[in-house]
Amino acid sequence: MKKFIYALLFLGLLISIFTTLFFYTKVRERNYYENILLKEFDNYNCKDRIDTVLTISKLVYKNTGGKTGYITKDEMTFYDRWEATSFFNVSVAVALKHKGWGVVGYKVFGPCGTMSREVLSILWKLKIPARKLLLVANEYGKGGGHALLEFQYNSKWMVLSPSDSTFCWKNHDGMIASAAEIKNDTAIL
Repeated sequence: MKKFIYALLFLGLLISIFTTLFFYTKVRERNYYENILLKEFDNYNCKDRIDTVLTISKLVYKNTGGKTGYITKDEMTFYDRWEATSFFNVSVAVALKHKGWGVVGYKVFGPCGTMSREVLSILWKLKIPARKLLLVANEYGKGGGHALLEFQYNSKWMVLSPSDSTFCWKNHDGMIASAAEIKNDTAIL
């Protein structure tokens, strides 16, 4: 009985080591592709945080194929294909590696979740406070189902839609609007 328990413990240890190494390589892969995008970003002279965020969003949009960024299953490894067609959706690494946000034949999600996740990941790497903003259906079942992001600038959270070619609403001062400004002022919307 002791030998059986030791064998199970050893097997558990091997599985833990393999899993840890596997996900470590996936994190390194994501960092590799983000660093490629950041090298391209270095070619731009951004004057402030807003310019930085807009530039990163435009680069992500461009590097994931914009509105038509579909990847074929044949281009991907088994794991990339499994991840991209499961409820996990397309990861940052897969999207940047294959230059797309969705898989042909698997239109469960649009580009908004993938692109927002990519921009957020890079902004966090640059130490820029940012968070995901999800629009859901209103009480009448209309609208919703869209992922955007908010980033902080001078203590204000500003709304940006990376999947709509870096679209942002402007307030009356010409600045990027916050969610509260958009909600409370129909002229902005």
